Amino acid sequence: MKRNIYNQDGLAALMVVIIVSAATLIMAYNTSLLGLGESEMGFASQKGGEALAVAEACSEEVLRRIKIDSEYGVGVSNIELLIGENSCIININKNTNNRTIAILGTAGKFKQKIEIGITLSGPANEKITLNYWQEKNN
Repeated sequence: MKRNIYNQDGLAALMVVIIVSAATLIMAYNTSLLGLGESEMGFASQKGGEALAVAEACSEEVLRRIKIDSEYGVGVSNIELLIGENSCIININKNTNNRTIAILGTAGKFKQKIEIGITLSGPANEKITLNYWQEKNN
């Protein structure tokens, strides 16, 4: 009497291939998600740096304007300067010859704040002494 014996080796090899393929697919999917996250972080870092550059450019422009006119921006709220596609909002507070300058640089939806403290001196307040310059957390 002859018995039919099925070969189980082929089925085991097929299961191994399916398991290895599924594991490879899961790792590839997770790697692509990680890559997208890294890309988003890089973009945010770039735009944050761009917002800081805008705020610094506005800071230098404000100091230049104060050197020309020591009363520049005093009593005016939310002075807006445009730098290309980006902008900044400037507020200047006066206390005798001291000025506190708050600048908010914007690049898209990203913002960066800088605060500057200066003292004006000289016959026409033409000398500017920088007391502090600091980035602020939003």
